[in-house]
Amino acid sequence: MGDRHEYLSTTNKERPHESIRMEATISALDGEPGKFVQMMYLQHDHIAALTKYMQGFQDYMGGFREAFGGWSEVFKAVHEGMQEELAIVKQLNESLEAIKKAITDNYVATNENNERIEKLLTKVEAYFGTTGLDYDN
Repeated sequence: MGDRHEYLSTTNKERPHESIRMEATISALDGEPGKFVQMMYLQHDHIAALTKYMQGFQDYMGGFREAFGGWSEVFKAVHEGMQEELAIVKQLNESLEAIKKAITDNYVATNENNERIEKLLTKVEAYFGTTGLDYDN
């Protein structure tokens, strides 16, 4: 065992912290050979448990993707429907703007016509008098 200590000490002179850590590990294992085997079994069990956990997580994520993967199609369809509704609303807005302009123009024209009729009635009354016209003729 002493040879290993010397080998590690000479090869890791440029990295003394690794050499110290390795020597401490070897010293701990030198006393009880069964301890190393036990540590390896524990390491194996730990890796197996981690693998099992990761497999379970992978299954969970696969289920999550299956459950919500179909939702992406629903969301896409809803988005397309909303885009169509938005186009319809824009067309409706344009139509309402055109109707508003037509009603405004009609209102202005009606007011102008009312003013012209008032002027005409004033002229007719001035000509025929304020008693009105005789509609019996």
